[in-house]
Amino acid sequence: KKVQMRNDGTDTVTVLVLMNGSDLESEYGEATADLVEMVRAEKSDRVTILVETVGTKQWDKRFGISSRRSERYRVTASGLELLDGTLRQLDTTVPSTLSDFIRWGAQSYPADRYILLLWDHGGGPVYGFGYDEYQPYTASLTIDEMQQALLDGGVYFDVIGMDCCLMSSLEVCFALYDYCDYTLLSEDFEPGCGWAHTGWLSALAKNPAIETEALAKVAIDDSIRVAERSSDEEDGMTLALIDESYIALLYPAWIEFAYANEDALLKKNYSQLRQSTGRIHPRLSRSVGSWGFTGNSSLEDYGITDMLSLAANIDSPASGALSAALDQAIVYFGATSGETTLSGLSVTLPYGDASFYQELRRVFMNAGVDEAYVTWLQKFVSVESGTAYYDF
Repeated sequence: KKVQMRNDGTDTVTVLVLMNGSDLESEYGEATADLVEMVRAEKSDRVTILVETVGTKQWDKRFGISSRRSERYRVTASGLELLDGTLRQLDTTVPSTLSDFIRWGAQSYPADRYILLLWDHGGGPVYGFGYDEYQPYTASLTIDEMQQALLDGGVYFDVIGMDCCLMSSLEVCFALYDYCDYTLLSEDFEPGCGWAHTGWLSALAKNPAIETEALAKVAIDDSIRVAERSSDEEDGMTLALIDESYIALLYPAWIEFAYANEDALLKKNYSQLRQSTGRIHPRLSRSVGSWGFTGNSSLEDYGITDMLSLAANIDSPASGALSAALDQAIVYFGATSGETTLSGLSVTLPYGDASFYQELRRVFMNAGVDEAYVTWLQKFVSVESGTAYYDF
């Protein structure tokens, strides 16, 4: 691991929260609700929590956040302290917004350890992060653009977390490999409540040198517990801590498994079919371009297939190596009680969707995924729509 703490009482931490409130805030006040959780957390003079507000046409009035421009705040015990109110309305879907925030945060509050949290809708490794009310509904920050933002930002993170749907995938972890020790991500749709933030930030304040695995366990356990009792608990929730150092083993193990089992993968449709009405973004909504979408969406719409489910259900000599690599990469996993076919990390298989594949090809190639593998994925486009789904 590149991030090493002294653990002598002098370690410092800067937490950077890019909070793109989007319709989640303007319609439901969910960004403000999470800011309240952050304010309620215990505080330490060795832990700085910085928030940049973007992408929202109507912020709740509780903290006085401007709906006309982006702003930068420090989270304190008494609320939000405005640090920079001179910004224009920034565009979350371009790399420079994230990279500028990272540079500003690290220069203004240098620390021994940095944690990055991206807050908003997520659309998986193809559609990316950051659906912004001021931008077209098709615009987002894709994983190749995240790479560019992180490169330009110039900070290596202990953890990159995403409080949003569908981002715990092999391709996302591959894209972030050079920029952090760990990722903390959801393979599933998230319910409206998202992560629970008070507990893990309090644990960090009590001990800024806390081991990442212990810190993530607090975040995961608290979030799953809250999701279990939330009003939209039927949507379920998963959250996983991924050790990025093992992606270098997991990626080739998956490629070997995939090529060896091409016939099986193409004979059945292994997409996950679970539906949700949680933090659904408008990219695949039935009301195209509508920010008020409340209908169902399926994991299948995003090409999501659970990796461990494949290893466990396809009898192959390569299954053992894939399972072993997953066991190393997935450090800790939590799920609400209704989840039975998700285990922490997905892989993208574009069954029967040519337009989805075209976008996948562009994003994955730009993110550095092997061209031969990306070309191989095109075979899934021609799978007949009537192909039977695999019953996990």
